[in-house]
Amino acid sequence: MDNAKYIGEALDSIWFVIQYHMWWPGAGNDPMFINNEDMNRARTNFYDNTVVPRMFTNGKESTGNPDIWVNDAKKYEGSQSLFTIDMSGNQDDQSYSIEVRMSALVAPADQTLALFVAAIVDSVDYPNSANGLTIHHNVVMDMVAGNSGEVIEFNENLKQFWESNWTVPNAWLNETDFDWAIENIWFVAWIQDLDTKEIIQANKLKNF
Repeated sequence: MDNAKYIGEALDSIWFVIQYHMWWPGAGNDPMFINNEDMNRARTNFYDNTVVPRMFTNGKESTGNPDIWVNDAKKYEGSQSLFTIDMSGNQDDQSYSIEVRMSALVAPADQTLALFVAAIVDSVDYPNSANGLTIHHNVVMDMVAGNSGEVIEFNENLKQFWESNWTVPNAWLNETDFDWAIENIWFVAWIQDLDTKEIIQANKLKNF
């Protein structure tokens, strides 16, 4: 999907835009969906999504046209969070070690918070795309902390650490239907309220 066509370049400086691929309205033949079917289905069901393209901003659906999508994102400019999240990592050929450090200034009350970590590839060139969109940006390859995330118990001013090793899936390494580059892989981590789906804090990791 061409980000500039649908949401505008302005959002790239405000948000970490990531894109899941669906199995409809076609017959489920999108190779970016097929390469991680369980993940794409789980993330679609998490947001109760039923149509494409659809934008979710801060965990909430942005209804209407792309202009509304941009305005929804701009509503959060200047917002501050009581949570911090930082990332670091190393790359060894096709494998990555990822560390996430989190903290809360105030212990959250009556919230179930989970950490999500997504492996993203900047750009996919899919020349035989059924919908005519041949360049797809910020495609989610895998959910490194699991499709449902990992619940984190936060205490006031106490740092929480999460780490994992991740290897590029064979389905992507052996892909022949589209082109992508391993040097364009990056990661985004976010803390999310599982009940309201609000994004509490997020950060990204690039340039290993």
